[in-house]
Amino acid sequence: MRRTEAKEASALPVYRIFCLLLVILILSCQTEDTLRDKANTTGQLNDTQSVGASLGDSPDVFPEGMDWLREAQSAWFEKKDPDLTDYCLDRVNSSALNNEGDRALYQLLCRKVYTRMLPLKELGFADANISSLFLDRDDLWIGTWAGGIVRYSLPLEELATLRPSRDSIRVEKISDFERVGTEIRLAGYSDLYSYDRTNSRLDRQFPKDMERINNLAWFKGTLFASTVDKGLWYEGESGEWYPIGEHVPGLSRINALYIDSRGYLLIGTASAGIIRYDGNSFTSFREIYPRFKGRNITAFTESGDLLIVGSYGEGGFIINRQSGESWQFSKEKGDFLSDYLLCATVSEKWFYVGTLGGGVYALPVDSEGSSAEWIALGMDEGLYSLDTSAIIPYENSIYVSLLGHGVLILDEEIIEKAL
Repeated sequence: MRRTEAKEASALPVYRIFCLLLVILILSCQTEDTLRDKANTTGQLNDTQSVGASLGDSPDVFPEGMDWLREAQSAWFEKKDPDLTDYCLDRVNSSALNNEGDRALYQLLCRKVYTRMLPLKELGFADANISSLFLDRDDLWIGTWAGGIVRYSLPLEELATLRPSRDSIRVEKISDFERVGTEIRLAGYSDLYSYDRTNSRLDRQFPKDMERINNLAWFKGTLFASTVDKGLWYEGESGEWYPIGEHVPGLSRINALYIDSRGYLLIGTASAGIIRYDGNSFTSFREIYPRFKGRNITAFTESGDLLIVGSYGEGGFIINRQSGESWQFSKEKGDFLSDYLLCATVSEKWFYVGTLGGGVYALPVDSEGSSAEWIALGMDEGLYSLDTSAIIPYENSIYVSLLGHGVLILDEEIIEKAL
């Protein structure tokens, strides 16, 4: 018994030494981790301080006379930091850039940070004269003035050419798209196309007596088509096309079709304003909203009670369909640079209209019609051209067709910079 106790007594110091070494080892590892964390933190602080040195010691307090354009230039070209470039551009007073070189630099940086072109040419489609855009789920359909048709997968960034553009004296413009069941229907200038998504087949139709087809609308189970000077048509069950509304004043010349949230087909005419069709009868907007004076109507979009209407030569209009009030916005009033509105659309936060010669304009969807202020998006905000034929919102961007330049992807964040 004593022999055993003596053995245990002699083993005790060894155990204690082992535990002590283990504790020291653990503390040593923790110290190394702590030092490493401190080193990383110090490095991060140094990086932050180096950025802060160029921006000022506080994000809210900056040195007097800070040249934000030069800071943005350095952030993009030297530091390769898009976020810092965005931060600096946000503080540039673009309206005070009187030097031509400074304005060119500002425009270049805006294009670099907020915009990029859809790589149509890089993917094998060189026609940049875009006439129409259509979003079908995650596929962006693109039509051109020379008849080319492209389907572009937005998530995959892959392009499929359904029909190449053509060099011809015959007008081949693809003016509109519409989804009908498993098919995508396309309006050509003097013919129609049908693309079956189940077998990827594109068929061409030649409707008798229809020419200069402008728009398509799938309304209450029937496909309607508008024409430049031969009125409204609908497709029968056999695939034949028939005219409708021949007796309605002003319906012979149509610029736009739009199915609104209230279940009506809105028809934008070239001289008689808006005509509403409920599936049985036609009603002029002049009877419903006497204060609305628009005549040559080219585009529609809506959100809630507000209906945005574009015209060719008369600017834009907002109609409050609850109160019946309407307001006109024009170049003369200082709202737009051009009174020729070619397209209109809406995203979650913004109305958009695209103009011929005036760029793109945005308006918050919760605006009051009487005090609405349009935000201009032009060359300073990254546009390569002020001629816009179509706009499609997708996620947090808009896809804008710029005549002669292809399709521009514009980050909606740029709108906040333009305020």
